[in-house]
Amino acid sequence: MCEANAGRSCAALVAVCALAAVFTGGHARADESPRTGIQSYGVRVAYGSGDRHGLKFISLLPRVSLFLPDCIDQPLLAYDLHAEFVIEPIVSYITNATDSVEAGVNPLFFSLR
Repeated sequence: MCEANAGRSCAALVAVCALAAVFTGGHARADESPRTGIQSYGVRVAYGSGDRHGLKFISLLPRVSLFLPDCIDQPLLAYDLHAEFVIEPIVSYITNATDSVEAGVNPLFFSLR
């Protein structure tokens, strides 16, 4: 676990891990391939600080999106609409008067573009 006085090195470590995860190899799909399974994945990192009580935080947000079943996906494609089911967990390290860790997950998120 990162200590309060090592916040910068903790932020750098999380950023390096996130970049390593993002720049690992992936493969592109042709339009005629089946639309099942994992659609996309990625990692976001957030850092913030506040004037009140020396609040600082760093968050790691992995993201995985999945294709919807064909009975939903195919009619949407006819109108050039793209839908996905998204799962986004979050882990945050927060420091101010005390150090704490926050974790959660958003498993019920749909995106329509």
